Amino acid sequence: MMPGALLHRIARRVCPQETDWVFDPLIADLQREWHDARPGTRRALALARGYMGFWHALGSCAASAIARAALSPIAPDVARPATAAFACALLAVPTLRIAFALLGMTGLRIFGTSWGYWHRPLSTIALGELQTVGWSVVFAVLPALMYARRAPERRWNAGSAKVLIAGLVITIVCLGWLGPAILRASMPRAWHPEETPAFRSLPSVVQTMRAARFPDEAAPWRRELHRRAATGVTTLLLGLIGWRLSGLSQPSVLRAAFWWFALMEFVLVSGAYVINQAEWQQWRASGLLVLILLALRTAPRRNASALPALPA
Repeated sequence: MMPGALLHRIARRVCPQETDWVFDPLIADLQREWHDARPGTRRALALARGYMGFWHALGSCAASAIARAALSPIAPDVARPATAAFACALLAVPTLRIAFALLGMTGLRIFGTSWGYWHRPLSTIALGELQTVGWSVVFAVLPALMYARRAPERRWNAGSAKVLIAGLVITIVCLGWLGPAILRASMPRAWHPEETPAFRSLPSVVQTMRAARFPDEAAPWRRELHRRAATGVTTLLLGLIGWRLSGLSQPSVLRAAFWWFALMEFVLVSGAYVINQAEWQQWRASGLLVLILLALRTAPRRNASALPALPA
């Protein structure tokens, strides 16, 4: 059997634009040398040379394609709805908290208590609502990825990967630096924020944990580090879940708001972010989200279309 059929399929899959003028000649040379060589060692050497040349060319082509995709801007039809959904989800948390405080309603995890809410200075109220950005970015990634896809026929591409990476980077910045700084500013000095892991930046948490002389001293800082790492993984999983949800049916405002709110309450009520929990419990919500993602992956598509996939 003439070699090269599998190599041709791989080239078509990885570098379709370069297959005709780069990989087809390479495969043709491989086949000719293999055919002209005597059976045995010479054919094996010819096959090895051909495979080495093919994989070298494929690696160079894949690296160039990745570099082009990384440097190219995100398509406007992906970036604009994803950015709008992300911003709306960020603004929704303080809006709902203020609205429920005005109404005197409590009971949901994100709203806390409205007792004494309006008896504080306005600057304290503003900082208290601004500090929600430190954790609400985690859940804003879900509607952002839902609207980055929008059509069930759209496939995962460089643009959607960039949206997810951008959300993950914003989350890391908020978890590691911005969120703790705002939280520290919103709390009274009597709370001793310099001694509380939740009020410290990510490098400070790592440094303090490594400098601890005894395991008991390092334990709260290690738990805080696990909490932030688990939150980053949760961000990644929520983004993938948002992408999968749009694969079932085209998103609407009500549908995106429902899943955003439901999964936010689900994660927060799970207690994964209670500071004094054991380290493994910090990952409980992430484990449950993995199960949800696997269930969505096996779920049949609704509104399936016979049309070809949308371009990347």
